[in-house]
Amino acid sequence: CSPGVSTPAVTPRALAALYGLPPGRRVTNARTTQAVVEFEEQYYSPADLTQFLAGAGLPPPPPITLVGPNDPSHPGGEANLDIQLILAMAPAAQTTFWSIKANGTAAVDDIVSWAVAMQALETPPSVNSISYGMAAKNVDAYQGRGYLARSDVEFQKLALRGCTVVIATGDAGAGELGEPPQCEPSCAERFNPDWPATSPYVTSIGSTYITPNAEPVCYGARGVDCSAAPLGEVVVSIDSGMPWSSGSGFSDTGARPAYQDANVSAYLTASKALLPPASMFNASGRAYPDSMAVGHNLEVVISGVWQPVDGTSASAPIFAGVITLLNDHRANAGLPPLGFLNNWLYSLPPSAFTDVVTGNTRCGTYGWRPTCCAVGYEAAPGWDAASGLGSPRFEAMLRAALAA
Repeated sequence: CSPGVSTPAVTPRALAALYGLPPGRRVTNARTTQAVVEFEEQYYSPADLTQFLAGAGLPPPPPITLVGPNDPSHPGGEANLDIQLILAMAPAAQTTFWSIKANGTAAVDDIVSWAVAMQALETPPSVNSISYGMAAKNVDAYQGRGYLARSDVEFQKLALRGCTVVIATGDAGAGELGEPPQCEPSCAERFNPDWPATSPYVTSIGSTYITPNAEPVCYGARGVDCSAAPLGEVVVSIDSGMPWSSGSGFSDTGARPAYQDANVSAYLTASKALLPPASMFNASGRAYPDSMAVGHNLEVVISGVWQPVDGTSASAPIFAGVITLLNDHRANAGLPPLGFLNNWLYSLPPSAFTDVVTGNTRCGTYGWRPTCCAVGYEAAPGWDAASGLGSPRFEAMLRAALAA
């Protein structure tokens, strides 16, 4: 059985303490740039951003660079949380709000159009956070034949240009369960991987929540009472009492890249008893997530009101902001941005991450009703298909970033 869920409100200061960010952090190099990318007519409110940063005790940013439409009188929760949380992690960074006009009535996001536009820039933003996606099996049906393959080509071009692209893994578990086209209604025969989290040329970020019940010993019929234990992180899962589950899994279209081969192979061997049936997933495919960040009960400002938000769509800009902060230290040391992250990320020592060992990605929702696969991916020591490498530990990452 699961213990009662205890999840505190999460502020920028709490995130900074959790991930070991330096006190008084502030981006100081003008060459350190970042962006949030929005679709579905999601707009942000400058007034809400000002209120958020002031309330969090953070400095105002330089003027936001706006690409595409924005209607601040109709702020969207997604756009607001994206720009607020990326600046919460990397205060005062040069930040772009990039808005792509909807190309239809369905919630289908033309990410390729953004990637192509990035190619035209002489100096595109170094770190880019995208909190959108859909079931990979639906991409070509809704976006056009060859769209998924084209997206990988464009992401690869951005990687070659030294751009970091951070993608949320979705909020529908391993089955990508939910309403089409963004999700699929069933996982009876096979899981449904998420796109573009499955691309080998992006860094895919899943979600945790903060709780004292962060170890396996806290669960089960004879579980220990962990209510007074130190706070830790658990994979967001309906099975743990959350209203949604973090996305994860293996690509059906792309092979496992060399940078993660050792980690994933070790997981498939060591956790064989915990794996779903082989028919449910492509064990030789690109595995995700790569890393994690908090995605539950995060306090942001929407239309002048502080309120909690959830989603891997919050975890992605948090992780992206951490990378921006690393890039700023590198810039001040005369080094280029980290660029495409994954080769570096998978080369880091275990001390660069907090290993998330509790939680699963078995369930999703359909019409806000919990809908579950018979099985899912379980968190385990080391890299696993529920929590990736774990959540960032800034000091160890910084040492590695300055040595790279």
